[in-house]
Amino acid sequence: MPAARARWLETPYLLVTADHKGADIVVVEGTGLDPQLLVSEGDHDVLHKVPGGGWSHRRHQSRAEDSWERNAEQVAHDLDKVVARHRPEVVLLTGEAYSKAAVRDAATGRVAERLVELEHGARQPGASEDAVHAEVAEALARHRAERTRQARDLLA
Repeated sequence: MPAARARWLETPYLLVTADHKGADIVVVEGTGLDPQLLVSEGDHDVLHKVPGGGWSHRRHQSRAEDSWERNAEQVAHDLDKVVARHRPEVVLLTGEAYSKAAVRDAATGRVAERLVELEHGARQPGASEDAVHAEVAEALARHRAERTRQARDLLA
């Protein structure tokens, strides 16, 4: 019985930290002992909007936004492959707000039904990880509670 309880508390998940270039994807199997880091990066290179004016200003802005969208689509495509391979119960999405929204909108099927957005987190070095860890723990606890409720309902 203790082994069954321990297995019940295991929750395989992905932690996806997105930005305009792509995303870092951390694959955490049920035990959480050996996380694997994958990187998804789009090939669209115009990532920054530039201040200024003139005739081409709007074109430059649109080109940057288009690059962000295409890179988010690549992340969603890569996530679909990772979810099919590793079968996580939850896909936790964090990072830059625009990129999170773009990845969420591009996600389909298995990814979309497992997707949970987090408030904290960033891809750049030096970003605080304490708030992300706390939020991940909270999201996993909510998922486990919902899974337990569904199992009880099934047995009732």
